[in-house]
Amino acid sequence: MLIEDDIATITSRPFPAKTRTVITEQYRYTRNSKGEEQLFDLGADPDEMNDLKRVDAPALADMLEHLADALIAADDAARGAPFNRSY
Repeated sequence: MLIEDDIATITSRPFPAKTRTVITEQYRYTRNSKGEEQLFDLGADPDEMNDLKRVDAPALADMLEHLADALIAADDAARGAPFNRSY
């Protein structure tokens, strides 16, 4: 599951303008436009109290790949944007 949050940039805000989250059966990974990240093991830590981004490099790399795949799948063409077939 991919969650995309965008905040209008017309005002100066102390929080990031864009946040992307990907959730799998085991993990939740979030990254924002300021480069901040969070990684939680939802099975072992359902209350999301222990951020694993600095201690579980394999899980972090796996979730970055999940995020990239989810973003590619959710591009405008995948959302049903109009396009012109030439065949």
